[in-house]
Amino acid sequence: MKGFLFIILISALVSCSPSTQIIKSWREPGTTISRGSTNKTLAIALFKDDNSRRVIEDNIVKWLNNKARASYNFITPEIFLAARGGDIDKILHEGAFTHVIFMRMADSEKDAPADPATSTGFYGDYGKYYEYGASHFSSPENNTANPNIYVETALYAVSTNKLLWAGTTMTPRPSKIYKAVDDIAEVVIKKMKNEGFLTK
Repeated sequence: MKGFLFIILISALVSCSPSTQIIKSWREPGTTISRGSTNKTLAIALFKDDNSRRVIEDNIVKWLNNKARASYNFITPEIFLAARGGDIDKILHEGAFTHVIFMRMADSEKDAPADPATSTGFYGDYGKYYEYGASHFSSPENNTANPNIYVETALYAVSTNKLLWAGTTMTPRPSKIYKAVDDIAEVVIKKMKNEGFLTK
């Protein structure tokens, strides 16, 4: 899809293979994202712990071009707790954002549908996704019996309010979720490139 400009930079590359695995992903058929400088993306980490939220959003911004912004600069804790789709819609349009990217904890590998486009749930638009994620917080401290954590990344286009790409990753449980972010970024970027979604 022409006109969308998306730069993802890996903030840290490790010499060994990442321990994170992508277990499912979906993309809008025929859609591609090309590198450029006119993109402006709002990064939203839907995590209960405010420190983790800030660290993760800052890391997401590192993957994106220099016009990306962390949501904690726009979404106050009060707005976050209210979990209203209209609030995020207003912020996106007033800020002239072209995309919004979310990261949230998933309960398991079964939490996200294989094809979000056919889901009648909260994937239909970014407002619904935000409302669900902001009101159904999960954290690595939950379900500690599971040795893995599952994180979903979802990218929406603001102009069309359509989901462009979504993927769920599995990572051996870290002591802090933000410590797994670089691994998640590396795996997500590789998947996007391999399937032709992220172009040069």
